[in-house]
Amino acid sequence: MKSVLFAAAAVLAVATAAHAETTTTTSGYVQGSYTRPDVGVDGVGSGAIDVWSLKGAVAAPLSGNIGGQFDADIGDYRFGNSNYGTGDKAVFTPTGHIFYRNNQFTGGAFLGVETASHITAVGGGVEGQYFVNPNWTLDGSLGYAGVTNQDVHIFGVRGGAKYFVTDNFALGGSVNYARLSESGFGHTNLWNLGVKGEYRLKSLPVSLSLAYERGELGDFNAHSDTLKVGVKWAFGAGSLRDENHHGASLGGVEETFGGEIGRTLIGGASVLGGGFGAP
Repeated sequence: MKSVLFAAAAVLAVATAAHAETTTTTSGYVQGSYTRPDVGVDGVGSGAIDVWSLKGAVAAPLSGNIGGQFDADIGDYRFGNSNYGTGDKAVFTPTGHIFYRNNQFTGGAFLGVETASHITAVGGGVEGQYFVNPNWTLDGSLGYAGVTNQDVHIFGVRGGAKYFVTDNFALGGSVNYARLSESGFGHTNLWNLGVKGEYRLKSLPVSLSLAYERGELGDFNAHSDTLKVGVKWAFGAGSLRDENHHGASLGGVEETFGGEIGRTLIGGASVLGGGFGAP
């Protein structure tokens, strides 16, 4: 009888420790970035766009293993006299998340907006992370978005992987597919491939990141090569790995619906003041 009680107590202790370990940590970050999409259209030419952006995120436990996250990114897209638009345009992408997290996975739902002065897309869906082991994390999302005041619909799916070389050095990659459709005009396909590296300094909660994305927009014969450099200050998480497992590690709404080429498309269409959808 005593051995059974001791075993039960041991199981309870392990379960309690695991539960405590996997509770979402109140944490977040502020990140400043410079992004340079080089956008081209077959038969028209190409042009580079300068983008300065600021992003913030915060995650916190709500009840037990249930947590929430809010993040928002605002980017100043300076189109200049590029073939994709003329002038400057701010693109704002706030996203809210609610999720369940334990030591093996995170699963939840998100709702967000991608908006500029003439274009607003509202989208939501499901998302998750799977912690294969301490070094590997797989993540993905699936969602639907609609453009307000237009009969434009977007279906998006994304998958990614991240590998931790050390607690504070991570490498990752992702693939995103989005299908844009408009009644009476058909549909077009958007593909976005990305790679990213991030390194956090030993003496400060500051990390440096470098990312590249390749986007292609089907029937528009458009493509983009985007380089992004970021500096992030974090709080509440002791390392990049800790942030990934317990902190504000879920992606914004834009990651499901086209990544940087999707944001550039919204900004460019808004600069031109016109519609946005399938050709």
